[in-house]
Amino acid sequence: MQIPSHYGQEYTKQFKDLYAKLAIQENVQLLPFFLNGVASDITLFQTDRIHPNEKAQIILYKNVWGAMTPYQTLLKSK
Repeated sequence: MQIPSHYGQEYTKQFKDLYAKLAIQENVQLLPFFLNGVASDITLFQTDRIHPNEKAQIILYKNVWGAMTPYQTLLKSK
């Protein structure tokens, strides 16, 4: 999870680092950037330019699904 940099450099870094710490603490896979492949393409956002639109959903799904691969293997073995 990342926030816009206008919140200030220190707060932005602390916010980003929090998720890495939680992933280690909880022993879960970290999805480094949910909007990978979406954030730089304005055509994948609603008119508010904040929220991804319908076209972006398949990219977001693939981002999450890829990060879940280790857990899919665990679930299949149970």
